[in-house]
Amino acid sequence: MNASQYGAYQPLPSYGQPLPSGGEGDLFPHHIPLSVKMLAAYLFMITLFGKGPTYIGVHPIYWGEVVLMMLSGWTLQQVSQFGLPPQFRRFSTLPVLGFVMYGFFRTLPDIPTYGMSTLRDAAVWYYALFYFLGLYLPRIPRYADYVVNLVNKAWVLVFFWLLFNRSTNGRYLSYAPVFHGTTVLWGTVSEQTQHLFMSVMLILIGIRKSAYSLLSYILSVIVVFTSFYMIFTIAGRGVKVAIIVSLFVSFIATFGAKRPIWTMSRWILLIYFSLFLLGSYTIYLGPEEVMNTLYSRTGSERFEEAIELKGTANWRMRWWKAIYAEVNEKVPIVGLGFGMNLHDLSPDPFENQSQYRVRSPHCYSMTIFARMGYLGAFIWAMVVITGIVPLFMRIRKSGVVSRFGEFFPYKRQRHQELLLYLVFIIATVVNASFGVLMEGPVLGIWFWFALGFATARSESPDAFEPISAASPDPGVPWMGNLPIRRSVPPIPPRIPVARGQRSCKSQFVSTTSPQGYAVSPQQPQSLRPPPPDNEGVSLPRL
Repeated sequence: MNASQYGAYQPLPSYGQPLPSGGEGDLFPHHIPLSVKMLAAYLFMITLFGKGPTYIGVHPIYWGEVVLMMLSGWTLQQVSQFGLPPQFRRFSTLPVLGFVMYGFFRTLPDIPTYGMSTLRDAAVWYYALFYFLGLYLPRIPRYADYVVNLVNKAWVLVFFWLLFNRSTNGRYLSYAPVFHGTTVLWGTVSEQTQHLFMSVMLILIGIRKSAYSLLSYILSVIVVFTSFYMIFTIAGRGVKVAIIVSLFVSFIATFGAKRPIWTMSRWILLIYFSLFLLGSYTIYLGPEEVMNTLYSRTGSERFEEAIELKGTANWRMRWWKAIYAEVNEKVPIVGLGFGMNLHDLSPDPFENQSQYRVRSPHCYSMTIFARMGYLGAFIWAMVVITGIVPLFMRIRKSGVVSRFGEFFPYKRQRHQELLLYLVFIIATVVNASFGVLMEGPVLGIWFWFALGFATARSESPDAFEPISAASPDPGVPWMGNLPIRRSVPPIPPRIPVARGQRSCKSQFVSTTSPQGYAVSPQQPQSLRPPPPDNEGVSLPRL
């Protein structure tokens, strides 16, 4: 099937619309652009090694800023040629856009006073630009799949990398290259532990195409329990709370869904294996020694400190109260601005403990409140709500419901992928409430990109199951970002032409299934709708 078969019935490229002659390959290069490769490589490196790779570059421009500039230029070039996709006009995009614009105008007055410190602190809002890059990338499924496959490999390899580090006590990290005083293989515990948890979720959710063999079952069980042992023996209170919350939300999202994510056989195997380990451990050491060992190795005393407001819990609470009082007294609406060292507001300066001398109060939400006031905190809350809730509901329903009330189910692999990103987004928000994480590039860039990327992947045409050949109306024109199946023969709509091209009323959009941009290979030729003969007829308003 080639473009000449369409004659005058050749659609122009527009997001959410089918493409002729084999789909996207005729409009976009078959090779992956350098900017997309740089993004995938950056996410791979920071997922596997942590914050170390972010320091590759020339101060103050590092790898993350280079990726942002390159991908922004590529995205703007695509938008100027093909226009904005419908996702840019969805409701959840408005809070992110408002967050970026408000942060930009709030930062300008502080630059003359604090200089580079202002630009450094402004990362809390300009990392949100990765949301729009993630929102646009799934327009070309081949590019998005390239990023997903590479990131999944990183989440698998992070288990072996951290296991090697813990078994060798990290003695080989010093041999790695050093950039700006930091080894390229160094990362913080909270970031790497969260990525280790994602490798566990990748196995439990089962995001793979082929069936599991007995050997893969055994290896999966070993990886899962070894990873959980490493996670819970790291004294990181925030990571553990993030894991518990994200697991709880993911269970709610999968219970009662039209399509289950976890398989029963895998759960049975995991339960039996865990009971075997627990029984063997109890018999070998005895109940009292078991409890004492678990208590000391998992850092559970830190939770008691949080309940009794001792240690770092007391330090955080006193600092947050001081920030709250300072903002309410001086600038409650717009905040203290960017550039000021928030450590100066801490009532416990810890002069002899340099590890506590940080610029942000170990909570991203409190940092937003301090820098951007009540207005910034409200916009941030809207970002979280409008970003997570729709994604949660779509996973819960196992698909998308159009405005006409018709349900379109996800493909199994896409359903699993969206659940994985939901777990990551929730875990990042919770984890960043206990540390300086989203203020940095690793989880900051990762969070904003994942939020936009998951939103777009949940609505892209290749996310849905193909329409059955027995369907009374196999033609499904894409209206905006949702497929609409009608009971009457559809009139293909005219779509906007690319800039610099001449508009023509005879250019229509062909109908297709949600399997992709082009007509599905599984769809018989006889079911493909012929070119319309009602040239010049516009689509009635719906």
